[in-house]
Amino acid sequence: MIIERRSQPRRGSSAPTPPPGYRHDSERLRQLAANWREAALELGEFAPQRPTLRLISETTAGDED
Repeated sequence: MIIERRSQPRRGSSAPTPPPGYRHDSERLRQLAANWREAALELGEFAPQRPTLRLISETTAGDED
């Protein structure tokens, strides 16, 4: 089975896209991942703190016997 890929006309301008203003190679991505990991370990637990549990009795101020 032969699959033929047909090119479709491009939309928009035909000018080349400028490169991003930062490095995006594999080494840079590994460096970013390592930095993010170290920063996350310094911050500690990401889960929100659980609320403090309080005991609530059924008695009201006028029900004390």
